[in-house]
Amino acid sequence: MTFDFSQNEYQSLSKLIQREPKAIIPFVGAGLSLYGAPDARLPLWGELIDKLATTAVERGLMNSSDMERITHDRSQGRVIAATDYVIRSLGLPGFRQRVEELLDIEDKKIPPAIQRLVSIKWSLIITTNLDQFIERAWLNKHRAPLTVITHADRTQLMRVAAPGFGINQNTAGILAKIHGTVERPETWVFDSNAYRNLAGDGTSSYAEALRTLLLKNILFLGYGLSDFDIDIFIDQIITMFPFGVGSAFAVIPNTNSKNNKLLGIIRDYGIRPIWYCIDSTKFNEPDAGHGQVVEFLSQLVLDWYEIQGKLESDWQGFSAPIPDSVGRQQEAERLIEKVASSSIMGIQIVGPPGSGKTTFVRNTLADNSASVAEAGYQGIFAHSFNLLNESIFINGFYKFLFSVDGDELDNGRKLQHICRKIINRKYIVILDGLEELLRNDGQLESPIISHILMAASAGMSFVICTSRRPLKYPTLKFFDLSNLNTDNVQSLLRQRNHYEASNLVIKQISDSIGSNPLAVEMASGLLDPAHFNAYTRQKVVETTLGTFSSQHGDSLLYDLLGAMVDGLSLHENTLLKIIGIFPGSIPLGQLYTMVGSPSDAGGLFVKLGEKDLWESARELLRKRLIQSENGSKLAMHPLVREFIRGRTTNAEAENIHKAAISYLELLAGPKDPETFWDAKIFFDICYHAAKSGDWIYFDKVFFYRLNRKHKNYLGNVIGSWEDYLYLATLTLYQAGHLTESKPVMRAPYYYSCIARALKHLGRTEESKDFYRKCLRASIAEKHDETARYTNNFLSLMIISGNLSYAQQLVPVNFGTLQWIPQTWRRCWQEEYACNSVGYLYGMLGFIDKGLEFCEYGRNTWKRYGEPKRELFDYYQVYFSELLLANDGKFWSEALPIAEDAIAKGRRNGWKETEATALRTLAAINRCRSTAMYELQYLDNAERLLEQASNVISKISLPRTEAGILLEYLRTVVYRMVFFNIDVIEWHKFSEVLSRLKIIIEQSNFELLRPEYLAAKGWSALQTGNRSNAERFIHEAFRLCNENGSRLFAESSYYLVGALAQRLAVKPIWHPINLQLPTPSKLVELSYEEENIQVAIANSFS
Repeated sequence: MTFDFSQNEYQSLSKLIQREPKAIIPFVGAGLSLYGAPDARLPLWGELIDKLATTAVERGLMNSSDMERITHDRSQGRVIAATDYVIRSLGLPGFRQRVEELLDIEDKKIPPAIQRLVSIKWSLIITTNLDQFIERAWLNKHRAPLTVITHADRTQLMRVAAPGFGINQNTAGILAKIHGTVERPETWVFDSNAYRNLAGDGTSSYAEALRTLLLKNILFLGYGLSDFDIDIFIDQIITMFPFGVGSAFAVIPNTNSKNNKLLGIIRDYGIRPIWYCIDSTKFNEPDAGHGQVVEFLSQLVLDWYEIQGKLESDWQGFSAPIPDSVGRQQEAERLIEKVASSSIMGIQIVGPPGSGKTTFVRNTLADNSASVAEAGYQGIFAHSFNLLNESIFINGFYKFLFSVDGDELDNGRKLQHICRKIINRKYIVILDGLEELLRNDGQLESPIISHILMAASAGMSFVICTSRRPLKYPTLKFFDLSNLNTDNVQSLLRQRNHYEASNLVIKQISDSIGSNPLAVEMASGLLDPAHFNAYTRQKVVETTLGTFSSQHGDSLLYDLLGAMVDGLSLHENTLLKIIGIFPGSIPLGQLYTMVGSPSDAGGLFVKLGEKDLWESARELLRKRLIQSENGSKLAMHPLVREFIRGRTTNAEAENIHKAAISYLELLAGPKDPETFWDAKIFFDICYHAAKSGDWIYFDKVFFYRLNRKHKNYLGNVIGSWEDYLYLATLTLYQAGHLTESKPVMRAPYYYSCIARALKHLGRTEESKDFYRKCLRASIAEKHDETARYTNNFLSLMIISGNLSYAQQLVPVNFGTLQWIPQTWRRCWQEEYACNSVGYLYGMLGFIDKGLEFCEYGRNTWKRYGEPKRELFDYYQVYFSELLLANDGKFWSEALPIAEDAIAKGRRNGWKETEATALRTLAAINRCRSTAMYELQYLDNAERLLEQASNVISKISLPRTEAGILLEYLRTVVYRMVFFNIDVIEWHKFSEVLSRLKIIIEQSNFELLRPEYLAAKGWSALQTGNRSNAERFIHEAFRLCNENGSRLFAESSYYLVGALAQRLAVKPIWHPINLQLPTPSKLVELSYEEENIQVAIANSFS
C-alpha cells in the first residue's frame, strides 16, 4: 500500500511548495522521532510518564496506589497533572537525569522521515521535540549547523516571527524548539508551572510570536500517532489560536478520521488534513507501520527540488544537449543510483567515439535533476578535453565554484582552492574526452587531474569520466553502457521525423547505420526532404548498407559521414572545413569576419554574405554535422572533426589558420597581457600560428608578448604554467611521445621552456629529460644562454637530492660562461654559478669551500669593473644559509644579505625573492635567539614566516613554500630545545609536516626528506617515544649518505643535526672522492678542456 498522492490537499501543498517554498514552516511533533525496534525507540509523552513512574517505584519513591493515580489521570487526558505528580515524586534532579537518559540519541539511527525533512533547506523549523535528531540530520545533510533557539530566547523568537522572514534572511536555517531542548533542562516544558510560565495570559511575547508564526503556511508533521497525541495537538491549537490559524496542513493517520474532536477543529479552524494509512502489521518494524509518512516527505522533497533545487551547472566545450534520448533506461537508473550513493568516488564510461557517452551522461543528469539535487549536490561542472586544455579547465572550474576570475591567483593556488572545495562540498565533476590526457598504458599524465581525483576520493564529490580508453585508477569504477537496439534506433528516428518520412524509409536507414548513437543522430538529418532528396538519401543508405555486414563501429560511421559530406554544397563544405580546423567552438561573429579575409590566398573562402553564411550553418545543423553551443557558437563532435580534417588539404588549413590570426590580432590589440583572461586570446593566436607554420610570428607572440623576453611572465607572474607548457610543446615536431620530439626552431630555448614548466608543475623527472635535451642542443650551438640553462638544471638536481649528478654539471656551468658576449650578462651568470656551486659544496659537508665560492661570486661585478644590475635573484640565500649553518654563529653577516634581498624583491614585485629572503630573516632571528638567549627573536621569526607565507599565498612556489614550512618546524624545535618550552601546538606541527610531505613527494624535492624525517623524530621524542626518534634519525642519516647532504647531520642549525645532538648519535659517512677546485680556477675553465668534455659525456649520455 502506498501513499495516496491524488488527495486534493496534498496537490495544494505540492503546488504551494513549488510556488512559494519560503512561506511554509514545518511544525514537527514527536512522531517523526519514532524509529527503531519497539524497545529502542524514543518514548512518546505518555510512554515517557510511564517510564519515569517506573523509575520512581524502583527507587522506592512511589507505590502501586501512586501508579494507579497516574494511570487514571492519563486515561482522563490529564497528562500534565500526571507529569506534575511524577516530578514531585521523583524529585527534580532525578527527573532531569532520567529524561536525559531516555531522550539520548547517541547510539540511535536518525529516522528516515527526519532525514527526508531536512533535505529541504527550510528557513525555519518549529518543533515541540526535545531530542536532537533534527539538528544532527541537518548537520549531516548540509555540513553546517542549525541555529537552535527555544522559548527562553524570546528576542530571537520574535525576530524570526517578524513579517518577511524567510530563507533569504537566514540561509543557515533556524530550529525553534518551543518546548525546550534536551541539553538545557531549564527550558523543558513538561509540568503545569512550565506551561503557565510559557503561555502567560496569552499576551506574552512568546504567545504573540507563536501566534504570528502559525498564521503563516504551517505543515504539521509527527502528530497523531495515538488518540492521546491527537488530543494534545488539538488542545494546543485551541489554546493558542482561539481566532483560527493560517493555511495549516496536517499529516494525520486515517485511523483518526472518525475522531469528532479532530473533525471539529478541521471544520472550525481550517486545518487541511492530508491522510495516510498505518500498516498495523508492521508495528514491530523500525517505522512502526508509518512508512507512508516517509513516502509523503520523499515526494515533497522532489517537488521542491523540481523548482528550487535545480543544480547550477557549467558545461565547458559542450554543444547544446540533444533532447529526446531513448533507450538505456536501466543504465540511467544505475547512474543516478551511483551518483546518490556515497560508497564510491566516481565512475568511468569507456567506449568508441560516437557511442553517446557524453549525451547519455548529460541527458540522464538533466532528466533526474531533482534526484541529484536531493542527494545534496551543489552543482555540476563538466569539461571537454577534446576541445579545451587543462588551464581552461582550472580557470573555468575556479570561476564556477567561486564566482570570480581569481586573476590574482596562479593556477597552482586555484587548484588548491578547487580541491579544498570539492573535498568539503558535494559537486559532480565530469571529465569528458579524458583519453587526451592518458599515456598508452592508461596512466594519467596530468598532475592537475590527478589532484582532482585525489580530492574527490578524500571528500564528498563525485567524478564521471568518459574516455575512448580506460583510465588506470582503482577507485574509479567502470560503468557499462549498452548499445542501442533496433527499437531504440527506430524510436529515435521517429522522434526526429518532423517531415513525415515513411516507416519504410526509417527502417531502411535504421538497418544501414547500426547502433552507434552519433550515426543515428546524423542519419536523422536524412529524413528531411528539403535537405536530402530521395536520390541522395538512397545513395547514402546504399553506401553504408553495403558495408554493414562486414564492418562495424568507426568505419561504418566514417562511411556514413563520407556519403553525407559528398552531398553537401560548396558553401556547406567550406563552412564545415573552417569549423573543423578550430580546436573548440567558433563564434559566429568570428566566422563572419573571416569569410572573405585577405588571407584567403588559396581561394578557399567563398565570399558569402551574412545571410548566406547563416543559411549554410543552419543547413549543417539540420543535417546534424555541426552543433550549436549557447546559440552563438558552432562546434563539432570530435569524431566528425577528425574526419573533416582528414579531407582538408594543408593549403586549405593554412589559409584558415591565417584568417583566424588576422581576426584575433584585431581583438588582442597592442597591449601585452596582464592577466590569464587577457592572455587567453594570445594562446589562440599561438595555436593558429603554429598550425599554419608561421614560427617567426609564433616566437614573437610567445617570447616577446606573453613572456616579455626572459622574464617568463606567463609562468612567473600570471602563473599559468600549464599554458606555458602547452604553447612551448607546439614547437615540437611530433614524433610519437612528447620526449621523442624536437622543436622546429630555437631548440635550446624551447627545450628550456618545456623543462622549466614541467619543473613548476611537479613533473620533475620529465623536466630532467628536457633539460638534458636543452643542454645538448645548446652546447651544439655554443648558445650564449648555455650557462644559464646548465645552472637551472644544476639547481634542480640539488633540490632533487642528486648531488653527485649536480657535481658533474659544475665544469659545464663554468666552462660555458665564455660564450656569453656581454660583460654584464657574464657577471650575472658567473655570480649565479658561484652561489649554486658554493651551496652544493656546502651541502656535501665542505662548508668552508662553499662559503669561499659564495664570497667569490659576491665580488664578481667588482672584479669585472661592472656596475651591478638589479636582476631577478634569490641565489644569495644560498650564501646566507651557509653562514647560518656554522651553528648559527655568523647570523650578523647574513643579516644585510637578507635585508637587501627583501628590499629588492619588494621593489620589483619578485614574490619568490621576497618570500625566500623573509624566510632567511626568520632563520637569522632563530639563530640570534640562541646567541643572545632571548625568546623575543623566536617570536619575531614566527611573524616573519607568516609574512613570507602571505607573500606567496596567491602563487604556487612549492620550493619556497617547503622552505618556509621547514623553518617553522625548526623554530618550534628551538623553543623546545633551547628554552625548555613544552607547551607547543603539536597539532599544527603535524599539519605542517603533512603539507611538507606532500610537497616533497609531488615535486620530488628529495634533498629535504632527511629534514622531514628528523621533524618526525622530534615529534616522537616530544611524546616520549625515543625508540621511534632513533629510528627516524638513522633513516635521515642513511638518506644524507645516499644523496651526499652531510651538512644536515653536521650542523645543529638543521633538524637532523639538532636531533642527532639530543640523542647523542653520530652518522658513519661513506668516503667522498672529490677534488675541490678554487673559484678562480673554475671561472677560467674553457669549454674545450678535457674535463668538461668528460663531464658532458657523463651528464648527457
